Amino acid sequence: MPLRSNLLACCTLLITLVLSTPMHAAETASGAAASTAEIPERTQPDPEAALKQLLLETRLPGNELLQLDTPSGGLIGFLHRAEQKKPLGSVLILPDQSTHPDWPEHTRTLREGLAQQGWNTLAIYLPIPPAAKLPKRTLPVLTALGSGAETSASGATESVATEPSEPSTTTEENQAEAYLKQTRDLMTAALNHLKSLDDSRILVVGIGKSGQTAVDGVIQFQEGFDLRLILLDVEQSSVPDLPGLLQQLPRVKTTVIDLFHPTTLLAPYALATPAQRAVTAKREGLSNYHQRELPAFVSTEASDPRLLKHLRGAIERWIVQPEKLQAPKPAPTAPTKKKQTPPGATAVNS
Repeated sequence: MPLRSNLLACCTLLITLVLSTPMHAAETASGAAASTAEIPERTQPDPEAALKQLLLETRLPGNELLQLDTPSGGLIGFLHRAEQKKPLGSVLILPDQSTHPDWPEHTRTLREGLAQQGWNTLAIYLPIPPAAKLPKRTLPVLTALGSGAETSASGATESVATEPSEPSTTTEENQAEAYLKQTRDLMTAALNHLKSLDDSRILVVGIGKSGQTAVDGVIQFQEGFDLRLILLDVEQSSVPDLPGLLQQLPRVKTTVIDLFHPTTLLAPYALATPAQRAVTAKREGLSNYHQRELPAFVSTEASDPRLLKHLRGAIERWIVQPEKLQAPKPAPTAPTKKKQTPPGATAVNS
């Protein structure tokens, strides 16, 4: 009897498990499907949009916001009009690639200070440079050690490693071209707006890693605009395969002012060196190239208060004064001849 009751209990348990397993599996599958359906689709963050929005929300009072449409997207910039009736011209400021148009170091100092000295100033937001492409991973090639297995493994590995890879749709050259097209579109809109405010000379200032972008823009637009180029502490751009500065400088046909602090010489990604740039200008016979080393800046302030003074002196010495001397002088008017009366005659008033 006990054996019979045990067998009956085992059969009952087995039947229960068999009948409940499909239902449990169905419930598990439906629960998994429901949980999968509830998971929202993951969206990739857009750091550039977030930075633009933060810039708009935290801008200081008095910063005139400029927004323009371009083929490559919207332009955002801060405009400061000249604080005098007749502007000396306009200044387009390209901030360092790791900063923005209201960056307290250099950018805000130049934008506000030059406006006080009689220039229309505009600092624009530049797009975030594309990240450098990671090198493609390949399998190591095994060296045949004499055994057949090792030789066949080496041969198989070599065949895998030497197979031609599919061409990448986004090469570094394409990244550089796309970035230059985007920055050129932004500069076109900015230059046209500044020209509408005052149809005279425009100084293009490239700071830090935006120096190459400034040089490229001046080369592209120097025929259609009255441009001058100012470089401040230029460094190698984060965008791979951009044209080198030593190769681009001889193509600039207008006045170039190259300013640098001594700390730039220690930068790990310095764009050539000031000495190399000066030698290139001398070798190419660029009489319109001028270079000056700024005094070392050691302070707890956000920006060097002497920078504006030195930049203003450089602009006055190499741009304003020479162009005043070259300006055509008004033609002298011929003196009017007085009507002479013969001796002894009385002049009659008409």
